[in-house]
Amino acid sequence: MIAAISNYGDLFYTINHGPTNISTFMFLIIKLCGHFYTLDKNWRANTIIMLDNARYHKGKTTIRDF
Repeated sequence: MIAAISNYGDLFYTINHGPTNISTFMFLIIKLCGHFYTLDKNWRANTIIMLDNARYHKGKTTIRDF
């Protein structure tokens, strides 16, 4: 399971079968960004996404695509 919570208490998550890796992490990020976009097309102007220090959070693919 990968989860995210907003400062408003909204919970977003995916439940995965198998290990959490860059693919499962990016799946959550893509879905999360799509959801934010439906709420506010300018969501990037007032949103901060904080990550912990997991390997797939700081890898080259994440930095390039995120």
